[in-house]
Formats: sequence, C-alpha cells, structure tokens
Amino acid sequence: LRPAKARLEFDNALLLAARGVPAVVPLAWGEVDWIWPRESFLITRSRDDDIPFAAVLEGGLPGLACAPRPWAARRLAVELGRFFALLHDAGVAHPDPHPGNLLVEVPPSGVPRFCLIDVHAIRIGRPAPSQAYFRRQVRGALDDVSALRARRRPQATRWWHNRAPPPTPRTLQ
Repeated sequence: LRPAKARLEFDNALLLAARGVPAVVPLAWGEVDWIWPRESFLITRSRDDDIPFAAVLEGGLPGLACAPRPWAARRLAVELGRFFALLHDAGVAHPDPHPGNLLVEVPPSGVPRFCLIDVHAIRIGRPAPSQAYFRRQVRGALDDVSALRARRRPQATRWWHNRAPPPTPRTLQ
C-alpha cells in the first residue's frame, strides 16, 4: 500500500533540505481516517514573499519591474538554469517540472531564487559527481586513447613499410 501523498511530500522535502535544494519546509502531515481514498494534508512553513513562477511568466516579476524587460528575463532564465543544475547535481529528478511547481523569491539583492513545491513524486538518486571527477575521467580517457595510439603506431608503420610496392605504370603501345 502506497503511503499518503502528504507523507511522501513531507519525507521528500526533508531529503531535499538535507541535499541543500530549496523546497517547501515541512512542519507536519496528517491524514483523515478513511478507508478509500486516503485523504492527507501537509503543513509547511509560510513563504509569503514568494510568487508562483506561472504568475511571473504571465505578469512579470515585481522586484525586477524597474529593470529593462530583456535584462530581467535574462536574469530570470539564468537563475532558473542554475536552479535546475542544482537539482541535477543533488541527484533530484522531478517528473513534472512545470511553472506551477516553482516559487520565485526576489530578495533585496535583485537575484531571483527558486523554490520547489509539489515534491511528492520526485526521484532522488546519487548526487552527480563533481567537475573534478569529470576532469579526471576525461584525462583518463585521453590517456587511454594516447596509449592505444602509441601501441598501434608501430603496427601501422610496420604495415606501411612491409606492404607490396605499388605497381609500375605501363606505357601504352
């Protein structure tokens, strides 16, 4: 039997917090004592200053309204990309990442910050390796290719020198 949706969301929000991913902060969950369907509820910390991302896409971001529109849109896109990179690096996959599942906060610094909501169905895997890990992997792969080329070079050279001489051209009579 699957746990209540609020219980899943509560547990996943705690896991996200442990991985440093901005998400709703769960305080409590509960369920109504019914046989079917199981109704449940989740109580989270209030995020009064946040705006649903869908509303931002429709009407703009109030904290960035004084800036030229392309600049605000660019800053918003960059921060959204950073947020999804953070999710990826933390090993988090959201099966339904639409604008209604994100909140946006604009602090006095003017840099938008995103927060994930509706986290009951997220999948959490191993965190992505660091860039240093990837650099080591690429260097190792390049070393392997270099070693492979170094081993094949004498064989290729031997073949070239031991091949049959090209046929001599014949003159037409």
